[in-house]
Amino acid sequence: MEEKKWLTDEMWNVLKEKPVVFAFEQGEKYLSVICAVSEKLTEKCFTLLGIIVGICPFLIASIYTFKNQYFIIVASTFSIVCIVLCFMLLKLIQPRIGYSIGRSPKEILNKELVEYWNSNEETVFEKYELENLQHKIEKTLEANDQRAKTYKIILYTLLISFSILIILSSLVLIFLFLEVEVQGELPHFFFP
Repeated sequence: MEEKKWLTDEMWNVLKEKPVVFAFEQGEKYLSVICAVSEKLTEKCFTLLGIIVGICPFLIASIYTFKNQYFIIVASTFSIVCIVLCFMLLKLIQPRIGYSIGRSPKEILNKELVEYWNSNEETVFEKYELENLQHKIEKTLEANDQRAKTYKIILYTLLISFSILIILSSLVLIFLFLEVEVQGELPHFFFP
């Protein structure tokens, strides 16, 4: 499926050097901002991944420390959620199809294109890159939007599941202390 060109033939014929160069420079600036947003999102993913990886050893240690089956179930479930979220974060972090500012000279300087430029005595080369630049901007915006949505889902899932872990763990501990108080024994849910 071929994408619809936004530069019509009519517009192409009336484009002069200054507006083309201006539009191209603005497009490159905009693309650099969009690429910076993408990098910032990747940095946030690494930070969140570090937090989750830091929490998991604590959860595993607490599973072995507490001898209560309810707490083990709660902590194990949260550990599984954390592992799934780690895989989702790794998918967001992994190298992805992206666009950079500019193109390789090898792509731009091919024989047919140079001959065309020479035969038409073309001096405004940016004119030919405007469509490509717009395509890069649109695809990068689309990728950033999708990645941001996935990151938001991961963040909310982590927040909600961590809140549930805290609430259920607190309830388990309260019931354990109440049980110990009624029986008049020392707590037996820690290592003996």
